[in-house]
Amino acid sequence: MSRAHGQPCQVCGSTEGTCYHHIVSQSRSKLLKYDEMNVVILCPRHHTHGNDLAPHSTNTLAVARFVDWLRENEPEKVEYCKEMEHVKTRKTHRDFYEELVERYN
Repeated sequence: MSRAHGQPCQVCGSTEGTCYHHIVSQSRSKLLKYDEMNVVILCPRHHTHGNDLAPHSTNTLAVARFVDWLRENEPEKVEYCKEMEHVKTRKTHRDFYEELVERYN
């Protein structure tokens, strides 16, 4: 997992040790691997180590709370990922670049 140096955790705002969490795992969709709509920034506590809210926690309640948090705080990303998760065509880096330019211009 790549680090999100200096970027705040979207749950608590901490900037220490933050990383990018893929909503749809990279192993389930190569298409979404580099898509910014498929990531949220999380600190270690809210990524793997927390028992209150963390997608990779061993505590199933923490995982469920993360899913609830994600649906409430990032509904557009959740819907987008649901739609795109099963798309099998592969986009190139250039395709993603052009989509980003179009989206932010």
